[in-house]
Amino acid sequence: MLNIPMQNYQQSLLQRPIVNTNGDMPSVSYITRKEPIIIRGDGNITVPDEYKYTVYKVNKVLRKKLSYNIKLLFCACLCFCCTLGLSTCPSLALNRITKNEISEILEKENKRIYNQLGLHWSLVKQHFGPVPIIEYVLQIDFVGKPKLFVPD
Repeated sequence: MLNIPMQNYQQSLLQRPIVNTNGDMPSVSYITRKEPIIIRGDGNITVPDEYKYTVYKVNKVLRKKLSYNIKLLFCACLCFCCTLGLSTCPSLALNRITKNEISEILEKENKRIYNQLGLHWSLVKQHFGPVPIIEYVLQIDFVGKPKLFVPD
């Protein structure tokens, strides 16, 4: 069993050494695999139009549902003891509906443009920080183009 720290182990999986010989001195360079892009929060980034449009559509859904969800959650907290926790069900259902709407938007956008560019957007769960908090983030994966000229 190798005793390699996790960060070094992950880097070793992502990088493959290539030895180049240029004259007298051999040099080592690394080819790195493309990592997925994770989008959290709503940072101020200048981006191309298609990217802006996709993020705008996702933010529009979130803006529309957030105020209503906060009201439902506040009312659920007031009635929590009387209803034995069942008052949180509408808020949880709205969260599930919102997640499904965003996933549908991303699938439509993938079919429309991003799959042709070799990208794939998805909504994924991610653990955040040392405490057990899970958040949903947008992940952009790089999809390899099919090799059409390779024999079967």
